[in-house]
Amino acid sequence: MSGDNKGAGRYFFSPVAAILLIMAFYSSYLSWQDYDIYWHLATGRAALEQGTSPYIDHFSWSADGQRVIAHYAQVDKLLYLIWSLMGYRGLQIFSGLGMVLTLLPLALLISRFTLHPLLEASMLLLSILAIFPYTGARPHVIGFMLFSLLVLMLDLPFTPNKAVISGLILGLWANAHATFQVGFAIMTVSALVWLTSKQIKSGLLACASILAGILLFILNPQWNILWRWPVMQWTGAYTQKYNLDWTSLQPLKLSLLPTAILLLAACSLGILRWEPRAIGALGLILPTIQTARYTPFLIPLLVYSILLSLTEKRKT
Repeated sequence: MSGDNKGAGRYFFSPVAAILLIMAFYSSYLSWQDYDIYWHLATGRAALEQGTSPYIDHFSWSADGQRVIAHYAQVDKLLYLIWSLMGYRGLQIFSGLGMVLTLLPLALLISRFTLHPLLEASMLLLSILAIFPYTGARPHVIGFMLFSLLVLMLDLPFTPNKAVISGLILGLWANAHATFQVGFAIMTVSALVWLTSKQIKSGLLACASILAGILLFILNPQWNILWRWPVMQWTGAYTQKYNLDWTSLQPLKLSLLPTAILLLAACSLGILRWEPRAIGALGLILPTIQTARYTPFLIPLLVYSILLSLTEKRKT
């Protein structure tokens, strides 16, 4: 049992989790068709035919003739290959598995608290409802899955095996979707928490994972553009006008700063503790409200951190 998870037991997969994940798979399986799926299929086909990522957009009405920052080109290729081999059934399976693999690590983390089945079901159902609007046959689902797996790695002791897996996750994520910055952020938080808590070996291994992820990232010829992509999304005229799940409430605007401060203060009272996932949840609250599509990153951390706090209060 790790030092940062006092009171938590072993992982197990409960019948409650099994039922809810089957329901989540089926729901996402039926709701696979995103509004821009055919754009992704077209760019995936073009990337495979050209042998590289397309740099000029010829498929979208909002950016025709403009340079493409193809941060998801590898996933577009994968989606097109699935479509070519299995048709829409393959994309349905991709969508369903994406939902399950995003939720599975959270289900395992929750299982350690040995909650009452109704409370466990409520926590998982809440998570499913929050994440569901952002699933489907979509490139960013790869980021959701990798993030959940990375979060599962953050128990102490952070062993060399976990460090290798985490480094590979960061590198793969950086070459698949621009939300990779969330992964580097939470791994950096983990390194800082462990080093300052005198968990020196775990902290140094986390630093090694970050370095490995960076080295794998710079193999991408567009790495110097990709790291700026989320900020470009926040300020993009087309996303602000037509794609509201990227812009949301925007509390980082100066005029809303007092509200943002109050929100952070309120949330930190409930979940703040010197533990990587809790610090990560607090750090993701404002970015998630700024850009709603970060919800599948925030919710697993938030649910876990709240349950951890409640469990400790109950035992004291």
